[in-house]
Order: sequence, then structure tokens, then C-alpha cells
Amino acid sequence: MRYAAFLILTLSLLACQDLKKDGQIKEIEALEQKLDRIKQVLEDNRTDSVTLIIANAALVEDNLRIRAESDTVTREQGEKINEFKKIRQQLPPVLKIHSELQKRIREEEKALQNLKADIDKAAGDKAKYDEYIALERQKTTELGTELENTLAVRKQCFDSYKRLHKEMEAFSKSL
Repeated sequence: MRYAAFLILTLSLLACQDLKKDGQIKEIEALEQKLDRIKQVLEDNRTDSVTLIIANAALVEDNLRIRAESDTVTREQGEKINEFKKIRQQLPPVLKIHSELQKRIREEEKALQNLKADIDKAAGDKAKYDEYIALERQKTTELGTELENTLAVRKQCFDSYKRLHKEMEAFSKSL
């Protein structure tokens, strides 16, 4: 009788562990999908155009610096020149963050794969799996937020560039 009760209790505990394990695996797979979407957005917003804009802005800015004198520039033109200069100041950090995000995404992919393998094999401290999953969820969310912020800065710079480049280029050549 005791043996039967012990056997039933053991089997029910193992069944509960499998249910929890399945839920944890599904949660990690959801994080992997979210990370894949972040990675795709990052790849869709390559940095080739950023480098080109920095180079073009530098040429115009150099022309302005060489040719413009403080008495030949109106206040409105000065404000536009300052806004145009901000483009060059804001884009290099975008390039740096872009490469850092690529590296962090690769690291996060590996961390999720390792955690998934550990859970699947029941390796490590099973009591901490939920804690580890929460940590990886937080990291993935931070990656997404940082990407959104970087893309917002990039978009703002691109919009300013489109709006000001031709005008600033023409102005710098007219001096």
C-alpha cells in the first residue's frame, strides 16, 4: 500500500515538472521569436546609408567652415547650419550602437539556446529556471527598446538631412 502511494505521488510530481518544463520551453521559444524580429529590424536598417550621410554632411560642413564668415550668415541660416551639424554629431553613436546591438543579439541568442538546452536536459538548478527566463526576457526587452530609440534618432537625422542637405550644399557653394 505504501509503495503504491509513493509511486503515485512520484508520478504526479514528475508530471507536474513536465508541464512546467513545457511552459518554460514555450516561453523561451517566444523570446527567441521576439529576438529574431529585433534582429530582422536591425538588419533591415543597415548602416550603409548612415556612413554616406556622415560623409556628405562632412563635405558640406567643411565647405561652410572654409567659406562662411559670421557676417555673411543670417540667423535663420545659422540655425539651419547648427541643425545640419547635429546630424554629424548624432549619427556616429548610431553606428556604434548598431554594431553593439548586433553583438548583444548574438550573445542573447546563445544564452537562450543554452537555457533551453539546460531546461530540456533538466541540467542545473531547476528552481532558478523561472528566474533565468525572467532575466533573459528583461534583456530581450532592453534590446528592443534600445533598437527603437536608436531608430528614432536615425530617422530624425535622416529627415533633417533630407530637408537640409540640398539647401546647405547650395548655400556652401554660393559663398
